[in-house]
Amino acid sequence: MSDARPAVALRGRSPAAGDVALATAAQAPQLVVLLGLLLALDWFLVPAYQPTTPARVTVPYSYFVSQIHASDVASVTGQESTIQGTFRHSVTYPAPNGTTSTLFATTRPTFADDHLLSELLGSVRW
Repeated sequence: MSDARPAVALRGRSPAAGDVALATAAQAPQLVVLLGLLLALDWFLVPAYQPTTPARVTVPYSYFVSQIHASDVASVTGQESTIQGTFRHSVTYPAPNGTTSTLFATTRPTFADDHLLSELLGSVRW
């Protein structure tokens, strides 16, 4: 009967600091593996759900001007010599195996002395 008492007494005592350290050391590899799996999962899932930006076709300035004359330019923004915008119809450039998009970009040459703004305003559909 004396053998049963120490077992009951040990069962009710709080764990010693050494026991906690042993349990934590045993769980550390599992925690590292779990964190590694979560990181790998994040590495693959985040890019899959990121919104993608549509491709922007880079066209020559002369092609852009011809699209203005054809009233195929829907919107334009410009900063310094860089012009970006949207065509009314999708364009494949370079034809026939290039990128197809309604978004475009071009660079206005420094020697261009045209009245581009007045042409753009003349082709606006109100």
